[in-house]
Amino acid sequence: MTDPAQATRDASAGPAHRVRCFKADGRRAVWLVQRPGQPATTVKCWPLTPALLVKLALGRSQAQRQARGVSWLQAAGIATTAVARAWHFTRHGSRFMVELELDHAPGHTVHELVVEGKLADPALARHVGQSVGRAAAAIAHANLFHDDFKPSNLVIDLDHHLDAQLIVIDTASLERARRRRPTAILAEMLHKLGIPLREAGVTTPPPLWRAVMRTALLGLTRADRRAVIQRVRQLYIDRQRRQNH
Repeated sequence: MTDPAQATRDASAGPAHRVRCFKADGRRAVWLVQRPGQPATTVKCWPLTPALLVKLALGRSQAQRQARGVSWLQAAGIATTAVARAWHFTRHGSRFMVELELDHAPGHTVHELVVEGKLADPALARHVGQSVGRAAAAIAHANLFHDDFKPSNLVIDLDHHLDAQLIVIDTASLERARRRRPTAILAEMLHKLGIPLREAGVTTPPPLWRAVMRTALLGLTRADRRAVIQRVRQLYIDRQRRQNH
């Protein structure tokens, strides 16, 4: 992974009016852009390659999948970052790029809040957990599956709004799941949610995780709640076994 600071120093590395680089991998990058007199936006950039041209022709590029995911979440009434400008070709210095511009989601990711110890207050942890649980349930009940449903893709602005709405980002990993039961989708997403923090050796505040589970399971029958919990446990056990072999 390229150091974002190094990418920022490269005068041809990013779009005009860039403020900072959120992440970079070679010429692939995500930037915060602030144009004079306009709201901040997030610009995702990909270098134009023959492989990317093929994906664009097939409608399978990350930019196209991201835009589709945004429209699916919006149709389901789930908060996400709207597309500010559709994907397009552009140039960064001498290089041709593909850009997608999205509204900027202010605040911190849930991953940052946990790692930085900002959810030590049980009431605050419960509020964030309930927001995460509602998002997971809403996505599953819309028969969508977020294959990258993790704390770093969930943003909430607690600095300015203690009752702020959770925003789901990075929708390129969203897919329709018409042939899967919502409970199966929900179980897999809840399982994925805990993996990054466990792998980073970070302890999730118990009130946060309890609130996530309780809220995500609201409205389900007792049998479905039991099935989801058992499936989450089994997925965790299976993952541990694979890692041990």
